[in-house]
Amino acid sequence: MWHDVRTYPLSAQSPPSSARQATPPSRQKSAELTTLDAVFPQKSPSAEVSDGFLQSKPGQNAAKPGQKNAKPRQMARPATASGSMRRSLDKLPHLPVASMDCDTDDLAGPMLAAFSAGTDNPEAFLQWCQAHQVAGILTEMLLPTSMPQTLVRDALHTACVIERKRLGRPDTRLLTIGVLGSAGKTTTALLIAKLLRDLGLSVAYETDLGHGWGCTQKTSTQKTSSRPQANGPGLFRRLDHAANQACQIAVIEIPEDQAGCGALATLQWDMLVVTGPASAPKTFGPHPLDTALERLAPDGVVIIPNDPKLSSAIDTDVATIAYGFGAADVSIGVAEESGGLATLLLTRQNETAVLETALTGSRNAMNHAAAACVGTLLSAPLHQIAESLGGLRQLPGRDQRMTDGQSAPIILDVAGDATRAARLIRDYRDQSDVENVWVVAAIDSGDADLQMLGTQLERHAANIVLTSTPDGDGEFLAAAHAVVDGTRHAAAQRWVASPCDAIAWAYRQASLRDVVIVIAGQRQRTAAGQRKTLQMWEKLITAAMQGTTKGNQRAALKVFRG
Repeated sequence: MWHDVRTYPLSAQSPPSSARQATPPSRQKSAELTTLDAVFPQKSPSAEVSDGFLQSKPGQNAAKPGQKNAKPRQMARPATASGSMRRSLDKLPHLPVASMDCDTDDLAGPMLAAFSAGTDNPEAFLQWCQAHQVAGILTEMLLPTSMPQTLVRDALHTACVIERKRLGRPDTRLLTIGVLGSAGKTTTALLIAKLLRDLGLSVAYETDLGHGWGCTQKTSTQKTSSRPQANGPGLFRRLDHAANQACQIAVIEIPEDQAGCGALATLQWDMLVVTGPASAPKTFGPHPLDTALERLAPDGVVIIPNDPKLSSAIDTDVATIAYGFGAADVSIGVAEESGGLATLLLTRQNETAVLETALTGSRNAMNHAAAACVGTLLSAPLHQIAESLGGLRQLPGRDQRMTDGQSAPIILDVAGDATRAARLIRDYRDQSDVENVWVVAAIDSGDADLQMLGTQLERHAANIVLTSTPDGDGEFLAAAHAVVDGTRHAAAQRWVASPCDAIAWAYRQASLRDVVIVIAGQRQRTAAGQRKTLQMWEKLITAAMQGTTKGNQRAALKVFRG
């Protein structure tokens, strides 16, 4: 949210009465002037400020003729720090900037803290500041504290600008590759990272499933593996760490709802890889692709599917490489899909290579083609690209195949939304060796578009089982009724509250030529949380395949008809 923040010459007069009402009367007498000038002296009062700070005209605080040097005077309330707002970013001290969600383990000494109104809890934020060595606060609203604070319009953006400037623009010391789109971002980003490493390059990456920066790679089972505010100022510290570790390339996943804010809207992209079909933005504001294109380097490249809707959205003076089925710079074709393996034909100009992968379906074929485009830009041989991409056999929660070879395989996928779930089901329904598709969909009352999910499931799946999440909120019946509102034949669905019982029932009913798809959903915001949830699902699926439920053999199944 943008706030109407005004600067008032502290040497001239007090703010108008409308501004003084911002401070409660009980605090007006005891409050003192708190600005970042108390942390560091002002060196250039007439410098113009941009990138998140309010701009001021040169000489606004200069002494008038016949007047001694103007000095800020203390006021009876916390005032806007006009002096620090006018300071150029070049004059800011070398203090790191952090926030509550940021990983501060690598920060030593005093730091600046960023407070985002509407996102951070003021009380918890001030407690966090007291627990850390916070020397000043960048805030979008005045906080009841004696700590020096500066009002800015966008605290997260300002914090990222300061941190990027402090570290010497670390994003320009690496080749930065951003992966964005409506679907397939995580898979494509990891495929690109593996391909570049197989080519002998030092690569850093950050995705929903985890991150690896330089020589430091944290396993997804550790608590510290949670994505430490991937879109905050900490991203520039991780980029700086990777650059210092002689990394050459950074591959970063760009969530659609964060493309226009924070660090992802501040750093410079050398290459953008667009995945998934064209879709409308999920949040209010400009399209994520338009936002990312604004930060594309002058000599940057955009890799896009051969979709006219996406091609028309990019200026003609931007270098592009198209991929997909049919006519494209890098084309992909599906030769065969059976037994959980797909044989793809990767073509570039007059050269074709065979790629065998366990990531099946047209969705994953497009992801492989997008990653292959990055390899072609580096002049890698096509056969080497195909061999490297085929080496990534399985990803947690992305077409994760679990089978004992004696019954129908179970596919675990987070899906994410109704549209992605529909594409997942279609991919397996269209395989020649699959007769029926069974879907076990985990839902809860916090999911969005439950009616749309019901419509897509009824349209594409032969058998539907609705169940709750392993850590469900106890409102499974309410969520199931919302799904039924989007269907025509409610009686065709089965409701099983226990996810393990639901999977076990579908697994027993499916034949050897059927496929059971477990849609787990993507409700966790961190890599650690998502991996923990996926591990819970893996245990439930294993127990269901072994015919056990909480240690009891073949427990009785209670089925609620929709």
